[in-house]
Amino acid sequence: MFKLQPDATFTAVAQIPVAGQGTKPLTIEFKYHDRDALARFFDSLSGRKDEDILADIVIDWKDIDAAFDLGALGQLCKSYPGAAGAIVRKFLEEASGARAKN
Repeated sequence: MFKLQPDATFTAVAQIPVAGQGTKPLTIEFKYHDRDALARFFDSLSGRKDEDILADIVIDWKDIDAAFDLGALGQLCKSYPGAAGAIVRKFLEEASGARAKN
């Protein structure tokens, strides 16, 4: 049955670019944002660090060799420069219902 009130979180797999290896899947649990929360999220992006942006939308992850916390988010962004963009794109794709074309 369709629910008028969405679940507070949702899970999706982001494809993280890995140098010389294409992409690797990372299962992420995202915090659901309604339209107003999405607008506030967009308005807050300018001048912020990648890990701080991700902390607004990511609440956990799976199949990675580190527990989820702000420090680990920072390490992910430092080690894999394309990670933040890939994660934010996946969040927006899922939040808007748009699917990337292959």
